[in-house]
Amino acid sequence: MHDVFVGGRTRDPSWRIEQLRGIERLCDEREQEIAEALAQDLGRPAFDSWLADVAPTKAEAAYARKHLSAADATRERFFGWALGMAREAESAVVGPDQAQWLARLDIHALIVGEFEDYGLLREFARAGHGLIPVPALQVDYFTELYGLKPIGIAEGVSVQFYALSIERKIKHPAVAAIVQSARQIFASGAGWGKRGKSAKR
Repeated sequence: MHDVFVGGRTRDPSWRIEQLRGIERLCDEREQEIAEALAQDLGRPAFDSWLADVAPTKAEAAYARKHLSAADATRERFFGWALGMAREAESAVVGPDQAQWLARLDIHALIVGEFEDYGLLREFARAGHGLIPVPALQVDYFTELYGLKPIGIAEGVSVQFYALSIERKIKHPAVAAIVQSARQIFASGAGWGKRGKSAKR
């Protein structure tokens, strides 16, 4: 299926219409066999199989086939708009600060993603899709727990962490202890910070 998709075969509307017609024929011609399989696997009565599985699947395939041309027209209509949005987003992914820093280091990077949480960033790297930046404070965490390997320090790049509170003065002892511990961690550094590097407070 992957080779079929990559080869562009699925882009042909006539091919997609024929596949949808095939689903409709399957529901008609194999209804009894589908019901028997569902009865054997799930103990489902034949009428329930038709009502919950066969009939809805056939109806959805028929609806998609009848409205395929309209869906393609809508896709074409908004393609230019989506492409423009993507180009506009590229400037945010590689903004002036990032571009200036990369140019100063003579690095020509292919930016393939922007992530707002380290969970997605971590999985991206673990899957072997590229290099990722992480704060110096978290180097040990990423290397020891997830098996990632550090390749260097991004000099001149800092990360800011914020602690938000509705109180002007922290009074709760547990919150105060957390804040104090955080201050000590940021002051001493972690990960590469043990080698003389520290993250920006």
